[in-house]
Amino acid sequence: MKIAEVRKRYELTTDTLRYYGRIGLIQPANRDANRTRDYNKIDLRRVDFIKCMCSAGLSIEILIEYVKLVQDGIIALAKSTCKERMLENISVFDFELSPEEKVAVATSNTKTSCFFGHRNPAMVKWLANRKLDA
Repeated sequence: MKIAEVRKRYELTTDTLRYYGRIGLIQPANRDANRTRDYNKIDLRRVDFIKCMCSAGLSIEILIEYVKLVQDGIIALAKSTCKERMLENISVFDFELSPEEKVAVATSNTKTSCFFGHRNPAMVKWLANRKLDA
């Protein structure tokens, strides 16, 4: 779908759609042979999600953090479309970090998990051979 069609469908400006791509809320749109932005179904679902979350009162800054967490596999997207339920789920983001806290968070991300990986063959073998207390 071309940017003009997306703009009309979601009642957004082309500048807003480009902005969402620049800040990472949506992936930069694919381009066709004429270098025109071509939005796919995933892009449209993201635009719909962003529009819904903004209408529920979430700031762009919170959405950016949420999208980063989702992309890092930390948060699963909720399946509810009920506005009240979505607000309830997202209310955990109703806070602000100080500059010092932001630095602490940024430096604490080691890109490793404290939990076991079920795709790690050694961990799967260890779990399979583990004797449980009776």
